[in-house]
Amino acid sequence: MLNLTFRPLNPDTDYPALAQLYRAAEQAAGMEPSSTAESLRLRTWGTRWVAEDASQADFFPAAGWMASQSPTRFFVYAVVHPAWRRRGLGSQMLAYVEAQAAAQGAFDLVASAQAIETPAIALITRLGYTLVGHNYSLHLPAEVDPGEPLLPPGYTIRTYAEIPDPALLAQAHNRCFADRWGHYENSQENTPERLLQWMTEELGSFIPEGIFLLFAPDGDLAGLSYGRIAEGGQRRAVDSPSCTPEYRHLLLEKSLAQIAANWLRKRFGPGPLALDCWGETEENINLFRSI
Repeated sequence: MLNLTFRPLNPDTDYPALAQLYRAAEQAAGMEPSSTAESLRLRTWGTRWVAEDASQADFFPAAGWMASQSPTRFFVYAVVHPAWRRRGLGSQMLAYVEAQAAAQGAFDLVASAQAIETPAIALITRLGYTLVGHNYSLHLPAEVDPGEPLLPPGYTIRTYAEIPDPALLAQAHNRCFADRWGHYENSQENTPERLLQWMTEELGSFIPEGIFLLFAPDGDLAGLSYGRIAEGGQRRAVDSPSCTPEYRHLLLEKSLAQIAANWLRKRFGPGPLALDCWGETEENINLFRSI
């Protein structure tokens, strides 16, 4: 057992040292180190803990994170400084976070790692996690035009600003995302009440003009796409362009992505965009890459 203390993150003092830990891990994984104290501070979802070594001030050998997606499904994560690896610290940190989640009623835990982080994948696999799905975050450079969407005759787009109906939005979430791993709706059915709560808690994620509902010619709900902002407006993302199962053969997810991307550029000005997907098919990922 390593002589470390696990404690909650102190938001007033700990972010610079936490950013140092993240940057070291990013560099070890072959990624461009990008984490800063400010970028981590802006990631407000979930709870963080740090592993503290009394002999080293302003340095964390490891850190953990936990966030509730639903009352029973929690995301858990641990990061270890490269100099402290192969000592069992990753297992200890993750076990600590798992215990915190279990204490809050979680019995369905999701751990994730970047695809290039083979040591992290090996660790969570060894601890009993099994692969259930992939998440993607695609990047659209500032100079690339998303292009104009092509919808079949009779298909229409309405925004939530035009139809402010939480029950309809909940229906869209459940029909589009229930079979997509990583979404809340894959864990349990969403409700209008839950969506209204999210809207008050995450204003940048629920901008009425940036929520796009796709309808078939007969008025049936056919798809959903979001334009979201995060990190103080610095991150602009198209989120989960998806169709209901009955309309997926039309491959309209690309058009839904373009609609949200064009709105983000028009509303917030030029700049790079992200496109985030959870549990999406490889076919649709290739559609998005074609943009």
